[in-house]
Amino acid sequence: MGNFPSKILLIDQDQTVLNRVESILQKQKIPVIKALSWEQAIYHYNQNRVDLVICQKNLDQQPASLIVQKFRNHEVASKRNPAFIVTQSTAMTAEETHIFRELGEIVTINKPIKEATLLSFLSRAMEEAAMRTKLHTIKIDIIDPLIESGDFEKASSIAEGKLLQGSSKSRFLASYVFEEAEKYERSLDTTGKLHQEDSNNLSYINQLARLKMKTGNFDEAKEYFEKADELAPFNIHRLEDMAALYLEMKAPEKSIEKYKDLIKFNPEDPSLKYQFFQNLQDAGFEKEAQEFCKETTGAMELIRHFNNRGVMLSKEGKFIDAIDEYDKACKLIPNSKELYRILYNKAISHINLKTKHHVEMAEELLLKVLELKPDYQKAKDKIAITSKALKKEIPPQAS
Repeated sequence: MGNFPSKILLIDQDQTVLNRVESILQKQKIPVIKALSWEQAIYHYNQNRVDLVICQKNLDQQPASLIVQKFRNHEVASKRNPAFIVTQSTAMTAEETHIFRELGEIVTINKPIKEATLLSFLSRAMEEAAMRTKLHTIKIDIIDPLIESGDFEKASSIAEGKLLQGSSKSRFLASYVFEEAEKYERSLDTTGKLHQEDSNNLSYINQLARLKMKTGNFDEAKEYFEKADELAPFNIHRLEDMAALYLEMKAPEKSIEKYKDLIKFNPEDPSLKYQFFQNLQDAGFEKEAQEFCKETTGAMELIRHFNNRGVMLSKEGKFIDAIDEYDKACKLIPNSKELYRILYNKAISHINLKTKHHVEMAEELLLKVLELKPDYQKAKDKIAITSKALKKEIPPQAS
C-alpha cells in the first residue's frame, strides 16, 4: 500500500465501469470519487485532494489529454501533479500517442480493466508522478518565487549550477528559467542541445518556437509550432501561443481558428472568448473581432456579460473602469439595437462622476438610448435630471 494513492478520482461515462473499478479499489480501502462527465470531474477535483486520476480516453467528446492539462495547470500549485491513468477501449491514434508522450508521466490501461493489472498500474502511476513532483517542487518552491520577485540572477545561478548538471528534464527546467529571465540565447542553446538529443520531443519544439517568437523570428516560430500542432493538436498552451504568434504576423484569421479550438476545449469557462475578442482588438483587428463576436456570441449574452462587470465595478465606486467595460461592448456590437441597455448604464456611470463634463456625456448617451428605444422611461427620467442639472450650471447666453 506504500505506493498506493490515498484518494482516486475516477472519470468514465459508463456507470458499469465506474462501479467495477470502484469495487476493485474498495478492496484495497482506497476512497474513490466518481464522475460521469467533464463538469463533474472538474468540480470534484476542485473540491477534493486527489492523488491519482483515472480517466477514460475520450470524455464528453473531449480527449483525456485536456483533463490532464487542466489539472496540471491548476491555479492551486499543490493540485498540479496528480498521477494519471488513461483507460482505453480502442487503440491510440497517432495524435493521441504524441500528445500523451508530450505531456509525460501518463500510464495507459486497456479495457476491460482487470484487477491485478489495475493494482500494478496504480503503483506505476504513483512512481512516475513522484518523479515528476521532485522537479515540480523545485520549480514552485524555489524557482517561481525568485522569478516572481524579480531575482532573475539568483534563479539563473541555480539553473547554471544545479539544473544543467541533471537529467534532461532538469536541463529543460533550466531552459525555462533562462527564458523567464529573458536570457533567450542561453535558453535557445540549452533547448537546442536537448532537441538534438531527442528531435521528436514536442516539449522541446514548443520551447524553441516560443523562443523564436520572443526573439522576433516569427517564420521559424511558425514552422516549429505548426509541426508540433500537426502531430498533437490538443496542447492548450501551444494553441494560445500560436494564436498570439499569428496576431504578430498579421494573420487574424489563423488566430481565430486557434481561438475556436480553445473555446471548444474550455467549456467550463464561457467568458474566455471575451479575452480573445480583446486580443484581436488590441492587435488592431477591430472588424475581425466584431465578426468573431457575432459568430460566437448573441447580443444579449454579450450585453449581460459586460453589464454585469460594469455594475460590479460601479458598486465599488470604480466608475471609469465601469465605463471602459461598457465601451468594450459598444465596440463589439456597435450596430445592435439592444445596445441601449449598455448605453444607459454607461450614462449612469458618467452621472456618478459628478462633473459637468461627465453629465454632458451622460445626456448625450441618454439621447442615443432614446434613439434606439424611444419608449425607455428610465432614460427619459434620467435625461430630465441631467438637463436640469446642466441648466443650473450653465448660465443663460446673452441675447
